[in-house]
Amino acid sequence: MPVQRIPRYVLLLQNLVKHTPKEQKDYPQLLEALAKMKMVAEHINEKKRDADAIAKVNEIERALSGKFIDPVLNCPRNLTQPQRRFVHQGTVQVRESKGLLVRHLILFNDVVLETKIHSKSAAHSLQSSKNTGYKLLSTASLIEASVAAESADDLGFLFTTTKKVFACTCTSVKARDEWVAKLRKAILQLRDLQESIHSRHATNDLL
Repeated sequence: MPVQRIPRYVLLLQNLVKHTPKEQKDYPQLLEALAKMKMVAEHINEKKRDADAIAKVNEIERALSGKFIDPVLNCPRNLTQPQRRFVHQGTVQVRESKGLLVRHLILFNDVVLETKIHSKSAAHSLQSSKNTGYKLLSTASLIEASVAAESADDLGFLFTTTKKVFACTCTSVKARDEWVAKLRKAILQLRDLQESIHSRHATNDLL
């Protein structure tokens, strides 16, 4: 495919730059071409990541048993939405009144699903694992949410939402740090998006 040639062009231009004397009159044009080709490659990679994230939302929706309730609108809705992107997922232990419960959390750019993994689900199957599905237990919006690691050497983190506090324990510090980083980034990006939308609406009201 033509798109697959872009990385080759980047390598070719890098090689040309490396072996071209800086005094050569075409050297600045080579540098400019390399910079532009890198931008094209990054744009293509970004679009591919975005497409993969959209496809993952649809894949997870097919694997869910239980109706997805939008935590903001508080009503049933399709999980797959134009603006929704998959970010991260993993199994953690959540501290409840009953003790530590195994839960599989699925993070999107605006919401977190609390689920349990179940097997032999014929109606809701994953492409990557046909005998695995997710039983939906609850949903939590990232709006007004926060996250914090409990301590530097602890395996836990607190994910606080308007409806529930998730006291989670991971299998390793690395897994905990990954959850905290990805949750924090998603929360900040959603906050920035909301502020941008509110700012545009305020500007339009003044016109």
